Amino acid sequence: MDTLMKIFDKTLIIAFVHAKVGLEPKWYKSAFQDLLNGFFSIVQQTHFNHEEQLKIINAIGKIINFEQQIVLEAYEKHHQEALKK
Repeated sequence: MDTLMKIFDKTLIIAFVHAKVGLEPKWYKSAFQDLLNGFFSIVQQTHFNHEEQLKIINAIGKIINFEQQIVLEAYEKHHQEALKK
C-alpha cells in the first residue's frame, strides 16, 4: 500500500508541475498515446499468443487511463484554483 501511495503522490506532483508550466492537457494526452503505441510495438514482439498480447495491451491501457485520470483531475483542480486567484 505504501508503494501505491508513493506512486499516487508522484503522479500528483507531475500534474501540478504540468499545470504550473502551462502544459495543456491535449499535449499530455498525446504523449500518453505515443507511449501506448510504443507498448503495442513491444508487446507485438513478444512470444505471447495473440489472446495474451491483447490482455497485456488491455492491462497497460487501463493503467495509462488511470494515470491520465489522476493527473488530469489534479491539473483541472490546480487550474481552477489559479483562475480563482
